[in-house]
Amino acid sequence: MHFSCVSSHATPLQVIGKDTRGIGTMVEAAHFIGEGRDVVLCMNDVVGNSAIANEMLSEQAARDINRGRLYLADIAKRSRVRIFRGIPEAVREVIRKIDVKQNSGGSTHTHTHSHTYHYDAGVRQRQRSH
Repeated sequence: MHFSCVSSHATPLQVIGKDTRGIGTMVEAAHFIGEGRDVVLCMNDVVGNSAIANEMLSEQAARDINRGRLYLADIAKRSRVRIFRGIPEAVREVIRKIDVKQNSGGSTHTHTHSHTYHYDAGVRQRQRSH
């Protein structure tokens, strides 16, 4: 498992980039959305004939991977979860949600997990171990 603890009061930032299959992160994001969690989602499609984990993806493989992203996007849309294309915009949304929680007396504890970035009272890069 590649994340420690995500409290029920957290605002998870899920990043599913074009440089990863992102299957685990997509499942995790769908789970959080299904639980009704306050999720921030940043997602981009993979591109055919590009390399992921030192493996060249065919056009068909890219379409198959992106189909999973379409299913997640559909779940997000039905649950009114906005999908961001850029990480900076998604991080700003997490910060905005934290500010709203702080101003409304909600929980200020935030711990999030993503493929490449980790947000925990500040922004820093973190590589996920594979």
